[in-house]
Amino acid sequence: MSDQDGGGAWFRRRRFGYGYSVATWQGFVTTLAFVLALLATIFAADPNTAKPSSVPLFLKMKALFGLSGAHWPVQVMLPLLLGETGAFLFVVWWTSRSLRPLD
Repeated sequence: MSDQDGGGAWFRRRRFGYGYSVATWQGFVTTLAFVLALLATIFAADPNTAKPSSVPLFLKMKALFGLSGAHWPVQVMLPLLLGETGAFLFVVWWTSRSLRPLD
């Protein structure tokens, strides 16, 4: 494979625009794992952080994820969400490089 095709990389750069797209099944699994982690983090928030009209749905979704007893304030949620997003972008960047013999 050429360097532009990714050469075994999990993600590849988009030809037009910014960002990356999934190139292999490992990329799909990585994306799914981070989406589930972000959802679990969001649903661990305090119900007071949701709009009043969405609180019943928010509480049902928390129960679905098994997080009905977790109530993290906004001061905890924001750094967690930023950290998870940053970790995902780092993994995408790292795994989008062409694999070299010593990687």
